[in-house]
Amino acid sequence: MAAACFSSVSTTSSVSAVLAPTSSEKEVSPSSVCDTSSREVSTEAAGPPSWGSDLSYSYSLNVLGVSLSLASGRLVANHNRPPSPGQPNQHNPDAQQTTKHRQLLFDWTSNVELETTLRNLSSKPHLAGSAENRAIADLVEKRWKGYGFRTQRDIYNVLLSYPGDKKNRNKAEILASNRSAIYTCQTEEKILDPDQETAKVIPPFNAYAKSGTVESSKVFYLNYCTDRDFKQVQGRISMNGSIIICRYGKVFRGNKVRLAEQHGAVGVIIYNDPYDYAPPSETNATYEGTYPHTRFLPPSGVQRGSMITGYNGDPLTPGFPSKNYTIRRTVGEVREEGVLRRIPTQPMGYEDGKEFLLLLNDIPDSTTDTLVGWKGSIEGVKYRLGGQLQGGRTVRITNNNKEERRDIANLFGIIEGAVEPDRYVLLGNHYDAWMFGATDALSGTISVLETSRVFSKLLQTGWRPRRTIIFCLWDAEEYSLIGSNEFVEELRSVLQHRTVAYINLDSPVLLPEVPHPNSTSGSVYDVWLKEEKMVAGVDRPRVHDADAGSDDAGFCHYLGIPTADIMFVGKGNYESGFPLYHTTYATFNNVKKFLDPDFMYHQAVSRFVTEMMRSLADSIIIPFITQDYAIRLQEVYRKLLENTEIINRLSAQNLQDSLENLKKAIDKFEFTALLFDQQVKSVDYSNLYEVRKLNDQLMYLERSFLFPLGILKRSNLKHVIFAPSLHNAYSGTAFPGIVDSLYSDIAADDTEGWNQVKNELTKAIYVIESATKSLHSAALGSLW
Repeated sequence: MAAACFSSVSTTSSVSAVLAPTSSEKEVSPSSVCDTSSREVSTEAAGPPSWGSDLSYSYSLNVLGVSLSLASGRLVANHNRPPSPGQPNQHNPDAQQTTKHRQLLFDWTSNVELETTLRNLSSKPHLAGSAENRAIADLVEKRWKGYGFRTQRDIYNVLLSYPGDKKNRNKAEILASNRSAIYTCQTEEKILDPDQETAKVIPPFNAYAKSGTVESSKVFYLNYCTDRDFKQVQGRISMNGSIIICRYGKVFRGNKVRLAEQHGAVGVIIYNDPYDYAPPSETNATYEGTYPHTRFLPPSGVQRGSMITGYNGDPLTPGFPSKNYTIRRTVGEVREEGVLRRIPTQPMGYEDGKEFLLLLNDIPDSTTDTLVGWKGSIEGVKYRLGGQLQGGRTVRITNNNKEERRDIANLFGIIEGAVEPDRYVLLGNHYDAWMFGATDALSGTISVLETSRVFSKLLQTGWRPRRTIIFCLWDAEEYSLIGSNEFVEELRSVLQHRTVAYINLDSPVLLPEVPHPNSTSGSVYDVWLKEEKMVAGVDRPRVHDADAGSDDAGFCHYLGIPTADIMFVGKGNYESGFPLYHTTYATFNNVKKFLDPDFMYHQAVSRFVTEMMRSLADSIIIPFITQDYAIRLQEVYRKLLENTEIINRLSAQNLQDSLENLKKAIDKFEFTALLFDQQVKSVDYSNLYEVRKLNDQLMYLERSFLFPLGILKRSNLKHVIFAPSLHNAYSGTAFPGIVDSLYSDIAADDTEGWNQVKNELTKAIYVIESATKSLHSAALGSLW
């Protein structure tokens, strides 16, 4: 595995053996030092000391693939053919015992267990802060105690957001000239699935949107509400005092509304267009091509979601854990800073969206025919830009959101390492959901639980991992990755010094359009590579750069810990890889009927992750390949050079030397990585000091790419090489500071603006030089 903020799997790691065909495919069946009041620790089972104690030592692919995001070190899938399962190598000196353990774990991983667990956990909506979500936490904790794990529950008191009650539902209305409502959007999604029959359904809402009522006779359609969309109509319209309609997709929903705020809008309606979430040919009058007949979004489906932008975690305590000793900002202060939204919003399905878009059909001089990519596929809608509504009509948005501080709970199940208990390998996912969450997040949660179950069985044979394994379940991820971010904020120093890697499993099975895991196509790796060659003509699987879409973000961007995010995805051409995302239709029935009827994909993901965890925890030398990081650095540098607009702007400012220095730094890192990997291959296992030293260099390499003061306009993001885009939290970007500093229109004589660009170039060169020096003592026999 390569330690990188992108993704890759080591050419020599025994992790790669999980990618090879097996004969077992037959089954279808740390108490806080400062504050202990909110941390519950179980001592019923043996385990390592709690977090605060001293220990014994001081990229989702758009085709079939396992998306390995080594963000802040994204773990990478083997670029070469994996070794045979029993073949000795520098990470696996006891190949016979390793093969035995691997096979047992494979054989024990059960699709039947996975299906049963998902059915049970997804039976009710379980929003963060609710009694239903606490019930899941209690169930998981009981299960882990039964496995003999040491368990821990960390409590944080954080700001959450909830919609109005039944008497005060959030809504959008069309008003006639006499002020009467002639159309009101649905405040609940239609029941299309027996799994939806519950009184606990959460109505559609956008968390942290401002409460209040706004009304306007000036309404505009702004496509996806991206920065490019706003620039395309700049000078053509004035959005001050308007209500904007836009469709989900392309960028994070919070970025859409923040841009609308900045352009003077007073409210935003966001809907799912069938162009992006259902095949246009199937969205006919009967909608037989949508759920519950297919996996595509029905007309009443509404995507919920958070509106926080700027950083993740509890918005009232940035940089600090939300404990009883922590100073908190007010909601008003956070909203004024632009972290919480300053205007009301209303999400809706395309059945409702059509009625609001039809208002714009007859507005003169508002065609979007010259704007590429602005047309959706709702029948009868012209997708006009809009303006002043005809006939004295207005649109009104009423938002009754309430912000409340509530307790959330992170859960941990711990297996103590036998040799290096102070080195942690973490596997996690969140367990909260906007609704039933059968896909997001429980499809990943059940794989975490199944992996923990089979490891508990291996413990019964007398096996113990070399390093400590920690299973993690995060709370309040849907709100803004809150649980995981509070954890990394509280335990920053401990985690930076002791964590080898964090593996994330958020929604690992999204589309059925992939070869079956038990097909004759070969291993997962074989199929992955074959699909990549077909799509991109590459000779190794592609990986995606780190974004901020799930719980690996804090480990990556804040702490510089290697992470991986793993999933099966299909080759669909739709904006959403999972059309029912964050709707009430993401139920067990949907998974069972359309995504993974036999739960074989879930089994394949669980087996893959189990072997990855075993390899990371048991290999004498941590299975990271530093050359993979060097290869990725060269790739993203070439990609930077391919952006002619950026290169021309840098050249106009005589910054070619800075680019040359960046290239020299990458070349030097690549050369040193080559020497370092050769050193690793020749290590003497009997020299415990040398083994520990090399492992420390591998583990800490990713931290070298952090800059203490953060990147441009985001001091909370420390990783200089890979981070989410400033304009879209869902998109990972290489050299984010450089790219984002050049994204705005800097005038040729804007000294301050160009100094920012120079500063970001300097940071990139500096951290790469630092990473090179971190490998020198082994590679070149000197400290420098």
